[in-house]
Amino acid sequence: MTSSDADSLFSQALFSQARDWAAKDPDPATAAALTELLQLAEDGSPAASQELADSFSGTLQFGTAGLRA
Repeated sequence: MTSSDADSLFSQALFSQARDWAAKDPDPATAAALTELLQLAEDGSPAASQELADSFSGTLQFGTAGLRA
């Protein structure tokens, strides 16, 4: 497997994950934004592909919103 093949497999898995997320997103505004970003990435936009990869990699980070024990 070449690095191009690996990149293609990663992209297809990422696109599939993003499509699944958008389909289940209860907020129409964020679903539309993700769908638009996904379309740009699938059309070959490096910036959109990077943003999509950044959005779906790692764990979700959030704070305590000011709550203290």
